[in-house]
Amino acid sequence: MAGSPREYSCPSDGEENACLYNMGCAWAKLGQKESSLTCLEAVLDNGFEDYSTMAADPDLQALGPELQALIARYNGPVKG
Repeated sequence: MAGSPREYSCPSDGEENACLYNMGCAWAKLGQKESSLTCLEAVLDNGFEDYSTMAADPDLQALGPELQALIARYNGPVKG
């Protein structure tokens, strides 16, 4: 849709992932685990694969074992 408003208003996959990841961090910092995990799951569903960064992110540490379990679902030996 070159030249249309939609061409300029739709985020790229990278922008969408950055937004979802940052929302996940914000929700975690606010103590809203379920909302945070929902955003992070969307990032992983969208192809984010930097599991070590996610696992080590200090903003996400409050998610504890729930974050580790979410990462393990995507970083396990069998995906899909």
